[in-house]
Amino acid sequence: MARPRSADAAADAPPAKFAALDRVAAACRLAFAHFGFRDVRTPLFEERHVFERTLATYRTDVLVDLATLPRGEVALALRPCVWPGVVRAFVQHGWDKARPLQKLSYVGATVEFPPGSPPRQREVAGAIALGSSSPMLDAELIALAARCVDAIGLTGCQIAVNTLGDSVDQARYQEALRAHFAPHLSGRCESCRATMEAHPSRLLACKAKTCLPSNKSAPDLVASLGEGTRRRLQQMLGFLRAAHVPYDVDSALLRDEGIATHTVFEVRGGDGTVLCCGTRRDQAVPALDGPKVGMIEFSLDVDATLAALVQAKHPAATPSEPEVEAFVVPETEAARQAAFVLTHTLRGAGIATDTDYEDKPLKTLLKQLDKRSVPFLLVVGDAPDAPIVVRARDGGAEVSLPVAEVVEGLRQRLGR
Repeated sequence: MARPRSADAAADAPPAKFAALDRVAAACRLAFAHFGFRDVRTPLFEERHVFERTLATYRTDVLVDLATLPRGEVALALRPCVWPGVVRAFVQHGWDKARPLQKLSYVGATVEFPPGSPPRQREVAGAIALGSSSPMLDAELIALAARCVDAIGLTGCQIAVNTLGDSVDQARYQEALRAHFAPHLSGRCESCRATMEAHPSRLLACKAKTCLPSNKSAPDLVASLGEGTRRRLQQMLGFLRAAHVPYDVDSALLRDEGIATHTVFEVRGGDGTVLCCGTRRDQAVPALDGPKVGMIEFSLDVDATLAALVQAKHPAATPSEPEVEAFVVPETEAARQAAFVLTHTLRGAGIATDTDYEDKPLKTLLKQLDKRSVPFLLVVGDAPDAPIVVRARDGGAEVSLPVAEVVEGLRQRLGR
């Protein structure tokens, strides 16, 4: 039998990598809190129709087959993104009655099953605001995404923004695309010919060589925007300028989703990698039989952000062992129980402490502790009243402390 291994395209996170991932997530959580967003947690799976009703035509960059988990009359599905579950919870529990504007945040995993590719799990951190269609709220979400990236420590990132317009603008644009692509359809790929009538905007994402020329000459969405949409866009951009949030308007930034309207944005790394995607979805709450209220959200890819930190050789991405402030060893086997009790006492006092479980020679332990950068080694003697020998890694003087004074003495040496 073959040795067990992780699934293709899935990756384990050993302690050092998890610590780096957790630093990214912690930076996001702090930024969320500063902007008044509150953490929420929803299940990794939902009833399948929750995704079918909110995602509509899903992202064009990854066409996702939902992972269905048959269970009785209602099929369940693993979540390919978090926000539909948050919208479902908002509607189910009537959160709008307690607070009309809900500003929520999350950190969690998503699972995608792209056709023809291995399934993949991603760690994401995101924010979602429900209850308002204000362009000022759009600007706030963009500013929050920028703050997250800054807090993480990435530099050289770019913020791209655009508008999809309202449903009238979008219908006008779809007709303009059909009229543009119709004369070129016979020369385009089979996939484009199949989706042309129902989803003409999908043709813009096609990378086939035969399709690129007519893509380049396709009409711009801006030409289809009504006066109200243009005014809303300028209001939102004005808020960003006033807050000194840098951005670029990218007319090629689109979302092929039936419930996406108005503002879309991305935060891109220095090499162009998309780290964060945001979209206003004012039809998402009504799609789940909720009130007609606005909603905007963004999701930051924690794994991609960590990869960008690694590429930039940022210290936050440097693998490191969990910090241990003290290591306790018994001088002999007779002192092992006393060493266990001292370890337990130090932990209870808030000092991160570890001990030896394998009776290793002191010389061997010293080498290992040096690699782990443990500041203090505590040696427990055989006699019940024997003082505790404290050795500092930095070469400071070795001292002996009575057992009753070890906690306070160590706290002082740790600068607390």
